[in-house]
Amino acid sequence: MWRQTSQGECGVEDPELIQQLRAQDRTTLRERARRLSFLARFKRPGARALPYRSYEYIEDARMCWLVGAHLAAIVMAQLAAEELLRAIFRTWGLSHLDERAGFARLITEGRKRGLITDEEAEQLHALRRIRNELAHVRYGPPTEERRADLILAQGPHALEDAAQQALTTVFTFILNRPPMYWVTPGPLA
Repeated sequence: MWRQTSQGECGVEDPELIQQLRAQDRTTLRERARRLSFLARFKRPGARALPYRSYEYIEDARMCWLVGAHLAAIVMAQLAAEELLRAIFRTWGLSHLDERAGFARLITEGRKRGLITDEEAEQLHALRRIRNELAHVRYGPPTEERRADLILAQGPHALEDAAQQALTTVFTFILNRPPMYWVTPGPLA
């Protein structure tokens, strides 16, 4: 697990830091393995198959999920899906839907133009709502209208479940498309 390098164990010379890393590994290994098993269910999109930003966002979402940063995984997954839609509109010359449109409008326009199915639009809108609620905290007791508050009130496993759903939505959205779909101009104008 740990190997010696010229700069010390794993490039870290501070024995106290090494001890903390080992303790963290022992405590979190099982959870990280379980989360990695979830990620393994989805084929990893290659860097050339996605626009650069989308690829970076999805990789960040994967890493956040793996280390247990569930809120960050949700935010990055939403950004990956949003950038994918932007890239399509940008590539196909629909610049008015590129940088100025919000995610809700991108989803609506994508559905209207046949880029995404009704089911995908529904899932992406659900992801958008959860991400917005989690990223823009409102204070007060949890309510049905504020689903994110209910998730947070249920504890860390509920947030993990929400992150897993967000990643499933985005990975499915990406993998349901043929390679290079995102960067090939098509008949959308």
